[in-house]
Amino acid sequence: MRLADALDVTVDEILGRTYEVSGASPACLKEEQGLYLVSAIPASERKAPYAEPVLLSDDDRHDDEVRERLERIIRAFLMLEDVCGAQKRALIPLFASFTRTDTGMEMLARQVRTSLGIGEGVIFDYLELLENAGLRIVFCDLRAHIHSAAYYDRVNANAFIFVHDKMNAERQIFELIKRLGAIYLFTDLRKHENAHGVKPALLRSEEPQMYGSRAEKLLDELHAVRRFTAAFLMPETAVRASVAQLGIRPHEWTYELLLRIKHRFGVSAQSFLYRLTEFSLISEELAIRFRARIERHYKKTDYGEPDDSKRLLFPNGRLGDLLEIASKKKSARKDVAACRVWLRDL
Repeated sequence: MRLADALDVTVDEILGRTYEVSGASPACLKEEQGLYLVSAIPASERKAPYAEPVLLSDDDRHDDEVRERLERIIRAFLMLEDVCGAQKRALIPLFASFTRTDTGMEMLARQVRTSLGIGEGVIFDYLELLENAGLRIVFCDLRAHIHSAAYYDRVNANAFIFVHDKMNAERQIFELIKRLGAIYLFTDLRKHENAHGVKPALLRSEEPQMYGSRAEKLLDELHAVRRFTAAFLMPETAVRASVAQLGIRPHEWTYELLLRIKHRFGVSAQSFLYRLTEFSLISEELAIRFRARIERHYKKTDYGEPDDSKRLLFPNGRLGDLLEIASKKKSARKDVAACRVWLRDL
């Protein structure tokens, strides 16, 4: 029962039992090459909603036009997966037990990185990493005030993450990981809902959590997801190792060196400076000076990054691959044509 709760499936599904419910067979569990796969419900047989929106407290609820557009993309993605016979479940668990504290979110980020097989390593291509784990990631033209969005696919224990394609790469990577963190907050909170749908965890933000002899306050959703993002993109071990390998002492940083090293982590100059400050790896005097210079640059360039080296992302790779494979199947011409209509804005 505990395993079923963690996976958000029934005990019958865990045991592979077959039975009839409302005339439709439930998902069937099978073992294949060491992975547990659950057969998916074809997109054509699914009932709305295809996925649930994952909203943070500062998100504006999407207007009808944006919501309908994102749901069309979700519908097309699901249909293409069905046509291609593609894996529909994420290959990493999207549930975890954690506390919404600084330490708890650092531990969650470390746990997710471990499940992705990257440990404390520095990763260059986060898109490839997450798409290989089965997550559905779409870059599209969202409204100017919407930087990203996420939907949770409960049927397949997977998620859709949408990122605004008009931002620079560093902000896109940040939004991508922020929405991954939001999904874990979403699935964790839902496990603690009572019969009335109230999330008690949100009502106890003032209660401290103990870590050894140290007490930490619970974070609100926004601070928790930002902490997760920073810890995921800039693991403490990796940051300290990068600095130690170069022998940089806190008072020896230069602005150019800051920009060179932050580029390795795929983050903004401001985010990397905050992380260095948190670990006392840069002197307070230099941190203040660099922060002011970065903020002046952001104000002048509308948050453009102040370095010449630009990170390149190759978005919508998995979606494009599915569309290419499905296009070769003569029996799926009508489905592919419908998907192209739903994806016409990409």
